[in-house]
Amino acid sequence: MAKKISMQTIADRLSISKYSVSQALAGKSGISEDTRRRVLEMAELLGYKVGMSHEANTGATVLLWISKEFQEDRDYWSRVIEGVHAACRAVGWSCRLLGESAGHPENPELPEDAAGIIVLGITPRSRLLALRAIGLPMVLVDHEDPLLPADVVLNANMEASRLACGHLISKGSRLLAFVGRDKNAVSFRERWWGCKLMADEWRKAHPQASLTLGKWTVPAVPTAWEAYFERRINELLPDRLPDGFVCANDRIAMALLDSLQARGIQAPAGCRVIGIDDIAASASCQPPLTTVCLAKEELGARAVEALRRRIANSHAAPEKIILSARLVIRQTV
Repeated sequence: MAKKISMQTIADRLSISKYSVSQALAGKSGISEDTRRRVLEMAELLGYKVGMSHEANTGATVLLWISKEFQEDRDYWSRVIEGVHAACRAVGWSCRLLGESAGHPENPELPEDAAGIIVLGITPRSRLLALRAIGLPMVLVDHEDPLLPADVVLNANMEASRLACGHLISKGSRLLAFVGRDKNAVSFRERWWGCKLMADEWRKAHPQASLTLGKWTVPAVPTAWEAYFERRINELLPDRLPDGFVCANDRIAMALLDSLQARGIQAPAGCRVIGIDDIAASASCQPPLTTVCLAKEELGARAVEALRRRIANSHAAPEKIILSARLVIRQTV
C-alpha cells in the first residue's frame, strides 16, 4: 500500500516547517518565492494534489517558552507576552505556551500547525538545544547564546546603563555604585558594562577629576535584599556611602530607596538613585523613581516580526534586533 503523502512529508523532504509548506500550497504570503517554488515542485514530484486536504487552511500557532520564574513576573515579562499575543493576533496566528517537557520532536503537546518558537528570557543552553531540535524556526528574546546561532530581539541594556550613569554624573555624583546581580543574567551584565564604559569615558575626558565606580552584588533572592542593604549602608555611613546608585532594575532601586529612607537618607538630597526598566510601580513609589525605559510589549511584537522574517527567509543570516532605551526623569536624581 502506497504511503500517504502529506504536507509533513513535503516539509521533511525540504527540511522546512510544515507551516511554510501550508503557506506555499495555499498561495499565501509570508514565505519567499524560492521556498514556494521548491514546495510546489516537491508536491508535484511526490504526487501531492493541492486541495486534497484541508491542511492548507489551518492557522499557525507560535510556541512560547518561558521559565516558570519569569511567568510570574507581572511587571515585565507579562507585558512582553502581551506584545507577542497582540502581534500574533494581528497576523491571524495563535500562541501556545510550552510545558516543561517540551523540547522533543515527538512530544505530543506540539500542535501540527506550529510555525515557530519564541524563547523568552534567560534559558539554559541545554533547553535551547532541545527546543532547536524540534526543527522549527526560533527567535530568542532578551537573551542570546554565542554557541547557538539564532535571531535575537534585545533591549539596549548597555545603552540604558550608560544613560543612567551619565545622568548621575551630570548631576554631580562622583562616588557611584552599580547595584545588581550580573552572575547569571546577560542583561544585568551588560548593564554593568555600560556603567563601566560611561565611567571610563568620563575619566578620560576629565583626567584631573576623581570618579569612583563600585559594585554592590545583591542576593539572588529578593526577600534577602533588605538585610543586605541594611548591612552595606551601616558599613559605609557616615562618609563613605555612594552619592549615586545605578540599579540593575527598578525593583532593586525601590528596595534600596526603602532601606535608605529607613536610615533617614532621602533621595535625591542624601544620594541619587536611578533604576532601569520603567515598570508601572516606579512611577507611583515615593518619591517617584527616575529610571530608564526599556521596551516590553514592543519587544514581544518585534519577536513575532523576526519569526515571520525567518519563516519567509529560512536561509538568511541571523539578525540581532536591539530596541533603544529612553531616560525617564522623575524625583530620585
